[in-house]
Amino acid sequence: LGDADTDASAATLRPDDTLLEQERMDILQRCLERLEDELRTLVRARLSGDSYEDVCVQLNLKPERAHKLFHEAKGRLTTCVEHSLS
Repeated sequence: LGDADTDASAATLRPDDTLLEQERMDILQRCLERLEDELRTLVRARLSGDSYEDVCVQLNLKPERAHKLFHEAKGRLTTCVEHSLS
């Protein structure tokens, strides 16, 4: 009986978790779209697994500049997402 209750509780949480995760992804996507093209391209490339070296070639950036821009974008995305969730 205890296992059935646990399974029912877990099943009840899953749709909410899925909705919450989808909401977060939608918010992140909207925040990403607000970034300048160069920042957005850099973030998407890094999230898809491209190395800084590859991104630097693609965007014609020095590695130090790419790192700085990525961290700037990350900070702006964090702020945007937190603001949207509050």
